Amino acid sequence: MTRQVVQGVLAHHLGSDQVNAVNAMHLAKMREVNIVTTKSQAAKGFTNLVTVTLKTGREERSAAGALLNGFGPRITQIDKYPVDVESQGHLVLISHHDKPGIIGRVGTLLGTNDVNIATMQVGRKIVGGAAIMVLGVDKAVPKEVLSQLEELPDLNSAKEIQLI
Repeated sequence: MTRQVVQGVLAHHLGSDQVNAVNAMHLAKMREVNIVTTKSQAAKGFTNLVTVTLKTGREERSAAGALLNGFGPRITQIDKYPVDVESQGHLVLISHHDKPGIIGRVGTLLGTNDVNIATMQVGRKIVGGAAIMVLGVDKAVPKEVLSQLEELPDLNSAKEIQLI
């Protein structure tokens, strides 16, 4: 599993045609990427929980997932925000302030640009604070639409993620 995570991270930066399961660990070592794997019995309510944390000089990001009986692999947490997201297809990850109307503005903008929302999860820690929104969409979202999303009031960032 570690090899697959490293492959995915490096492919994002080097291109998927440059990284594969065979050379991922070697490429990471060549770039002085430190890989630490730990195991714990504390799974926070899940039988088998996998958490991936990426640390750079600028930020730390994490995601957790588990296999749920009858539902398959699910993303259960992103950066400490609880979510329940199917781990495949096109996703849009939005960071925003938890305020009334933000979901409607996002939906309207995407609909206007012919982007269909298949699923939506919102995660927050406190009412009115920082929050995330994870949208499952039917197709890739054009870069100009992502830029329009980022211009919406109370929205911090919008990133597209494609999971295979």
